[in-house]
Amino acid sequence: MNPRGRIPEPWLRLTRVRGALLLALALAGLGWGGGTALMGGSANRSLVRASFAQALARRDAGAAWQLARVPPASSKASRSFLGEDALAAALRSAPPAALTGQVYAHGFGLVNVQSPFSPLALWRVNLIPGYLRVRLPAGYRALELDGRRVTGLGSKPTLIAVLPLPHRLTAAGGSLTLPVGQTLTAAPGQTIEVDWNPQLTSAAQGQAALAVAAAIGSCLGSHSVQPPGCPQSAVLPALARSVAWSQVGDAAAGLGFALDQQGLLLARGRFQFVMSYQLPGQSSPDHVAVGGAFWAQLDLSNGIRVAALGPDPAARPPGRPPAASDAAAIAAAVAGLRRCAAQASMTPSDCPQSDGAAGRIVSPHWTLEGDPAAQATVAYDPQTALYTVSGPFAMTVTYQTQELSVTPHRDPSATTWYRAGLFFQRSEFDLVSITGRYG
Repeated sequence: MNPRGRIPEPWLRLTRVRGALLLALALAGLGWGGGTALMGGSANRSLVRASFAQALARRDAGAAWQLARVPPASSKASRSFLGEDALAAALRSAPPAALTGQVYAHGFGLVNVQSPFSPLALWRVNLIPGYLRVRLPAGYRALELDGRRVTGLGSKPTLIAVLPLPHRLTAAGGSLTLPVGQTLTAAPGQTIEVDWNPQLTSAAQGQAALAVAAAIGSCLGSHSVQPPGCPQSAVLPALARSVAWSQVGDAAAGLGFALDQQGLLLARGRFQFVMSYQLPGQSSPDHVAVGGAFWAQLDLSNGIRVAALGPDPAARPPGRPPAASDAAAIAAAVAGLRRCAAQASMTPSDCPQSDGAAGRIVSPHWTLEGDPAAQATVAYDPQTALYTVSGPFAMTVTYQTQELSVTPHRDPSATTWYRAGLFFQRSEFDLVSITGRYG
């Protein structure tokens, strides 16, 4: 028997369940505290994401933080900037368009932060940390992330956990360097390897140019075809001797600056050298053009000096100047052939013609025949910045021998193809040498 006035227990339990369901339905579309919502439908989840984006656009870190959840960062990160203060700093340094664009570009997911046993869902924007791998570049004093000092950085890379938003990184200049900065957008769960573009003060650039010029001068003083610790190398013909180096232009002019993989400062440039060598029986040396890119590691510990120097085959090659036309290159090569024809030698240096006449030769005289420009072709090597002009040529030589007969001899050149090597400097071509080969 049920006592008068008491509600049966089964009806009481049913009433409680119905009340909880009605409360859940009533709260499903409501927003709490600047966009926080208890919800289960996709429309309300979209509202949370939109409210979060609006908070970012207003740079309202408090409202955005109420709508966010940040899971723990990787244990590999030695620094973390993931709190509400880090969010506020990021909002101060990034443009609003970049912030809102980040939300939709990465489609930030939502996560229910309520207990799995709760009948109600409390959704938050899931800010999975991104990562910056960064080191303090050589010559710089300190690093700031969104205006906040990052301490404990050294020559080795440091992994920093950050919110998946745009961030401003700045490096404070030293006595020889200018401040540099960059904006990087961290993506959820991804790591950005931070590269720097260091800038020297005007005075430091002058010091660096002098230091590089001195190092290049030491390389030019070598008598080796491949001096150690230098950018140049060449192949020496058999029996050649008396190697010497000279420079076309100024390798220390127009230097660029970068960091190597160890974070050390590099000066980068291009060189155009000429190697001379002597062959037996020749009164003057032959020459060969050698060019390319180089790097010079700079030590900034006490002024600026070059700690190491070497070739830089990975450097981006320069473009061909518009004034360095094929016609101008061919004209320079033909002018060189005419100078070769004026040489009073059977085998003049840096010239393509040759004759194997024996005996004591006197009064040799070469004549250039035909038009060596008619079938000439031009090639340009962007890695070495060397131009070559190639084509057939015809020369004859008249000479006498101091033998019994004084009848003049007339022979064609044994070599019938020429190859001219040229550099382009100061808006004109510099002819280095012309070699010949048999047809």
